[in-house]
Amino acid sequence: MQTLFKIILAAFIMAVAGTSFIARNGHTAATLSPVDSTLNNCNLDMRQPIFAIDSLTGAKAIIYGKYNPAYKDVEYFGCNGVQNTFCTADSSFLKYYVYYPKNHNYTTAPLPALLLFHGGGFSDCTGIDGAAYFSNLCAAFAQRGFVVFNINYRTGNLPDIDHRLLSAQQVLATYRAVQDGRGALRSILKRQRNRQSFNDPYIVDTNKIFLGGESAGSVIALSLAYYQSQAQIDAVAPGVKAVLGSINADYYYGDTTINYFKRIKGVVNMWGNVALPLTALPDPSSFFAVNVNPPAAISFHGRLDSVAPYGITDVYFSPNKANHVFFNSESHCLVNSGPYKLYPKITAPDMYGSGSENIYSFLKKRNIPAELYLDCQMQHGLDEEKPADFKSDFGTGLTTETDVYNYIVQRSVIFFQAVVNNIANNLQATKFTECENKRFGCSTQNNNNGCRLSDSCITER
Repeated sequence: MQTLFKIILAAFIMAVAGTSFIARNGHTAATLSPVDSTLNNCNLDMRQPIFAIDSLTGAKAIIYGKYNPAYKDVEYFGCNGVQNTFCTADSSFLKYYVYYPKNHNYTTAPLPALLLFHGGGFSDCTGIDGAAYFSNLCAAFAQRGFVVFNINYRTGNLPDIDHRLLSAQQVLATYRAVQDGRGALRSILKRQRNRQSFNDPYIVDTNKIFLGGESAGSVIALSLAYYQSQAQIDAVAPGVKAVLGSINADYYYGDTTINYFKRIKGVVNMWGNVALPLTALPDPSSFFAVNVNPPAAISFHGRLDSVAPYGITDVYFSPNKANHVFFNSESHCLVNSGPYKLYPKITAPDMYGSGSENIYSFLKKRNIPAELYLDCQMQHGLDEEKPADFKSDFGTGLTTETDVYNYIVQRSVIFFQAVVNNIANNLQATKFTECENKRFGCSTQNNNNGCRLSDSCITER
């Protein structure tokens, strides 16, 4: 068994449709009227691109970090393969790229924001500059009427030699990344409030914020959405606050007084999960019961995922024993004196991993909109096989990663459209096990009467 933080980066390249597409409603990107550019328009077919887009990437990146002597980042392995351990306080690493529709009247019609976090298992050598597929994913969402922020965050991950165990370094890496995710969101909101001081070519509707990610990035997005208090974070990252500071650390342009929870409307979760304390079972929804306005979520997951399992998973910390003592503690790059140590229980797990199945169930129990797409043959991420052997298609019959990622974008945007227009809870089906969902617009009719609400994977192809 592997834990929820043992995330790996799938090596794949995604291409998106061109920007010259003429939408089904007859509008081109150049003639689309402002009123048609938001999720509120139920007549808009979000399955296809409707905008030509532009981007702020490379040298145009926006820095959201600020200098703070307490800020630390750690690297365990140099990307040239040489092992080392060092710290840096270069907050310029905290940056994001922006993808946005161009030729749009933002003054009369600000667009919803979507913050996306790349995967990579919090590995040292991952980031927004090395993931071409993720840039294409951001572009595909922007083509459908979002201002998309591709967020870079601190990494640094040293897994235990026994990959079934959760090392101290992995806990610290996840905590740092969530600190950065919160700081990025606060910074985007503050920059919009003070946009007269900048020349940003876009305006965000700050009351329509969406989050998303794949793998480790989804862990960040889900944590931002559903861990609303320091106490919740402390319950799944015991002792980390003492060595890394508050989860709302003041390392960012966006100050810590900015409260964003009520502004988050939805999350797209691609094979990610969240941690739960032991006290959260048998009813995990109780752990999130204190949350105000939990956002809706759409999830995509593989039934055979052993990295971030689909259901509930036991999680064990690295033990304080001879072969694991290095992974049980950490003293590098900590805000306060260390080391930080994890001590496991002997006969029981230390916490639980909660996959898409449990996230879906929690939201449905709270009467919060949720959709779940399950592929019975899929492991952690989409297949990298030849089209003839491609199986991770979520029942669509598609044969390439490119097409399935495009399907994920389509379903996510259409789900967000349903959420914004308050029709999501009236949909006939919200779980799609190896079954394609063809609904679009704000119709409550699904063109998939054969879809099962079960996740048993009885009828595998």
